[in-house]
Amino acid sequence: MNQKTFTWKQQRKIKRKQGTLEYLKTKNTKRINKEKLKGKGQIERPSKKDKKRNTSLNKIKESNNKNKKIQKRHQKTKTTT
Repeated sequence: MNQKTFTWKQQRKIKRKQGTLEYLKTKNTKRINKEKLKGKGQIERPSKKDKKRNTSLNKIKESNNKNKKIQKRHQKTKTTT
């Protein structure tokens, strides 16, 4: 019956809280949808963090492969002499 009137600051706080709740809801639904689509071959754009991680992993793999090739060369030269 007695409706409380909020000041503009209180109203802004309430709106902000509601907004974060909506944001969290949408974020969760995105995650859930992603999990549903996992086996179906539909890929979402990778995030910047994922891209950086992938590039660094690829660089590490390449350097490891180079090192392995160099080690093989050295082993060949050692066995022939």
